[in-house]
Amino acid sequence: MNYEKMTYTNHLGERIEFGSGGYFVNANGLHDYTWTPSSRGGRIASFSRGVTKYTLPVAVTGGTEAEATARRNRLLDVTDADVDALQPGRLAIGDYFLRCYIMASQKKQYNRDKRFYLTTLTVVSDDAYWVKEYTSSFSSELAAGASGALDYPYDFAFDYMSPLLVQAVNNVSYAPADFILNLYGPCENPAVRVAGHEYAVSHSAAAGEYITVDSRARTLTLTKASGVKVNIFKDRGLTDYIFERIPAGTSSVTWDGELRFDLTVLARRSEPLWI
Repeated sequence: MNYEKMTYTNHLGERIEFGSGGYFVNANGLHDYTWTPSSRGGRIASFSRGVTKYTLPVAVTGGTEAEATARRNRLLDVTDADVDALQPGRLAIGDYFLRCYIMASQKKQYNRDKRFYLTTLTVVSDDAYWVKEYTSSFSSELAAGASGALDYPYDFAFDYMSPLLVQAVNNVSYAPADFILNLYGPCENPAVRVAGHEYAVSHSAAAGEYITVDSRARTLTLTKASGVKVNIFKDRGLTDYIFERIPAGTSSVTWDGELRFDLTVLARRSEPLWI
């Protein structure tokens, strides 16, 4: 039998590898999805997806009774840590991951042979999309080394005259994507434009600090050199909505040449990409 390979990583970074090492997954519901329609005037007005549950049949095995017992105990320790902390883990299939919790375990066939154990896990998510992260780095040095950076097959409604620099970012999803934008110090009142939309912050970051815009969490934070995080939500730019998602496809990225930043696009799908 060809067992599906996947990995569960909890918020502490502890991992369970399914498909090897004594943990195996049978045919499961992780590839299933459902949109819930809402109507207005007898017509479908929108679709949404609330809290979603998935089933995950798991077999735990070991060469000895002690080994199998240790593995089944570790399965609980790794997954229940997220529930206790109310911080989701990540269940990854290929390059895509689902932010989720393991909220239930229903056992069977655990008393015939202690070297073999079957359970059905219930996976629950309030953000039921499979996400792939694409991170691009931007700086004056990288822009200078990007050949043909301005040679696009279409025109952008911007003036790319100095001192602004331009590169591009690609959202491979069919839909607008959430993002994480890290703006590195030293910088003062940094601003980045993606497809003409401005992401601006009325705050400064010293050397060794960085500002993070997280569109999915709707947060704006300053991380100090010590690692302490400060909420600077009140200092978001008001010209454009700072949490606007990144459009599908290729978009221009413009910024002042002195700024260094990383842009992570969270491309999402209703099911993990089949490979």
